[in-house]
Amino acid sequence: TDEDGGTTTIDISNLETLTFLALNPDGRTLEYTDEDGVVTSIDLETVIDTFETLTTIVDNGNGTFTYTDEDNVTTTIDISNLETLTVLALNVDGKTLEYTDEDGVLTSIDLETVIDNFETLTTIVDNGNGTFTYTDEDNVTTTIDISNLETLTVLALNVDGKTLEYTDEDGVLTSIDLETVIDTFETLTTIVDNGNGTFTYTDEDNVTTTIDISNLETLTTLALNVDGKTLEYTDEDGVLTSIDLETVIDNFETLTTIVDNGNGTFTYTDEDNVTTTIDISNLETLTV
Repeated sequence: TDEDGGTTTIDISNLETLTFLALNPDGRTLEYTDEDGVVTSIDLETVIDTFETLTTIVDNGNGTFTYTDEDNVTTTIDISNLETLTVLALNVDGKTLEYTDEDGVLTSIDLETVIDNFETLTTIVDNGNGTFTYTDEDNVTTTIDISNLETLTVLALNVDGKTLEYTDEDGVLTSIDLETVIDTFETLTTIVDNGNGTFTYTDEDNVTTTIDISNLETLTTLALNVDGKTLEYTDEDGVLTSIDLETVIDNFETLTTIVDNGNGTFTYTDEDNVTTTIDISNLETLTV
């Protein structure tokens, strides 16, 4: 099932071979053993990365499949001459891959465990001097300095490490869920300046939240430009700083490619431009 919900059925019921497919104890690698006992490792991190992009694979109905990558480059994969009798299918629970070999032995692969191994972790730390240090998934740190802001409010990271707590001049506490904020980088959300001291935030489920800052005592402004692509921050001295949201979003986009070398091998290039060669020239089988 691809990203657009389209399904493709791959029929390999008439192929004949004796192979094994199992999840490595590290939870990140599938190991495939062919009829000669040769082990081929499949890096699941590479597989999972493909879910962050828009690609398609189409069954041409003649023993070939057409793969289209993010740049609309197509690669034809020919399996018409492969011989096997194995089955790989997604369980009806939508969370388990089930592989049945030639002897009818069933092996289950827990996809939830696999995906958990590739989750990322970000942190934001209050340095106690008017600055915060944000560390992203690649361990790159960014320091945010708010020590010179003129206000009578307090902004602090909760001890749970997931919530920013804002206390206004009247002692009213407002909690900001950082998990919701970070999710916006992977989805489509909007924030609209209503022009009356409030902002309307719409999340991925189309649920709207109104944020009222009309009573905050400060001499700065933060507004979404009319082009819908730029945040404009004006400080107490009237100095304007523009933040290009398109550049920010581009930093989180990924690009991968897979190329048929025409000699029984495929070259896969990940988001960090690291290449991996997959050799299937000696296999008399195909499992998925």
